[in-house]
Amino acid sequence: GGRDDTVERAHLARYNFAKPYCAGKRVADIASGTGYGMKILAAVARSVEGYDRERLGQRYVIDLEKQDWPENYDVIVSFETIEHLANPDFFLANAARSAPLLILSTPTGERPGANPFHKQAWSAAEVKALLESRYLCEYRCQTDQVIGPDQETCPTLVAICNVIPGP
Repeated sequence: GGRDDTVERAHLARYNFAKPYCAGKRVADIASGTGYGMKILAAVARSVEGYDRERLGQRYVIDLEKQDWPENYDVIVSFETIEHLANPDFFLANAARSAPLLILSTPTGERPGANPFHKQAWSAAEVKALLESRYLCEYRCQTDQVIGPDQETCPTLVAICNVIPGP
């Protein structure tokens, strides 16, 4: 009976993956939870602010499906968020408005209803189509703690997305 820390290690791998993109930048961690990821990013970022739907140690409490966040950033990091939203497009519009770079992750290939907290279950192709309406993205695949090249079958898709410049 030891503790299974698989999920925790996967989250830590995502934040460590994001660190080089955040170096010297003003960063928002959207859906920051208890803030452990903010601390990881703060080691390299100029500043990090957190947002979540409950007060758990971050500066802002926000409903990501109804509210815009008040600041602009160089980078937005949001891991394991969009699958919890009924309308992820609202969130993505806010992200595109407020930062030129978005780094996010989401499970793919999950059976609908497998996680009662997820309002979305989609394939990697569906997530990519959603993102590519606003962003030019590079994709990686995360399996456990390893974030590597994108693959056709991928349990967790990690996206590094640059806003498509407007006219």
